[in-house]
Amino acid sequence: NRSILAGCSTVATPGLRSASSSLVAQVHPDAQHYGNDFMFGTTPVVNNAEVYHQQGDQLTYDKTLSVGLSVPEGTVATHSGWWYVANAGLSNVLIYRTTPKGPKGPIGTPLNDFGSVPINVAVSPSRNVVAVSNLTSLLSGTGSVSVYLNKATAPARTLTYGKDLTAGEGVALDPSGNCYWSLIDLSTPSSLGSIVKFAGCNGSGSRIVSAIPVAAGLTFDNAGNLYYIDEGSGIYKCQGTSHCKIFATRSEEHTSE
Repeated sequence: NRSILAGCSTVATPGLRSASSSLVAQVHPDAQHYGNDFMFGTTPVVNNAEVYHQQGDQLTYDKTLSVGLSVPEGTVATHSGWWYVANAGLSNVLIYRTTPKGPKGPIGTPLNDFGSVPINVAVSPSRNVVAVSNLTSLLSGTGSVSVYLNKATAPARTLTYGKDLTAGEGVALDPSGNCYWSLIDLSTPSSLGSIVKFAGCNGSGSRIVSAIPVAAGLTFDNAGNLYYIDEGSGIYKCQGTSHCKIFATRSEEHTSE
């Protein structure tokens, strides 16, 4: 039951070969998540993803993947080892299958996110619901969430919030199957961020956290508690989805798992 939030750092450094899991969280900010005995990190500036093997608290470089990757951003892995990568440069989401020897793929048909710039992804344990946060739409210019159902490769619906111009950031699914999306309101003078809940991954959404200075990744633990990142200050932990308090400051984030 370990996870690493996207947005824990500001500089991506490719080529790390052996380190503790906390250090890898520092140098691969764009998305990481444990799946089986492996940890995955993307490096958008060089269009690849690096795989590390976990032994205790140590991570050893395993391999670099690059086929089909174009500006890879956020990723998520299920406990059963399915690994999804938001592939911003090609407007799709790639899927990998983790084996005892590491991930294979991409396999099957990518999730088509045509006309959007996918930046992060969340998936239910059954993989029957996939939610993709889009930084922007190439048509409307605003962020959105694409929702895929029952392993389909085209979205069943696209969710937006409000009428302001927004930029999508993190996305997460709670244990009850609701979608949560962090966004930046580009229409406000200070571009403050918010977290919006879409009940059942549908509808117009309701704001549950507001005035986040630099909104980024978010996730849930098994008890249904929300964690989210404000890149200006650190990681926040909520009781459920309310009463959110600082959990780790920026100086502590590299040791937070």
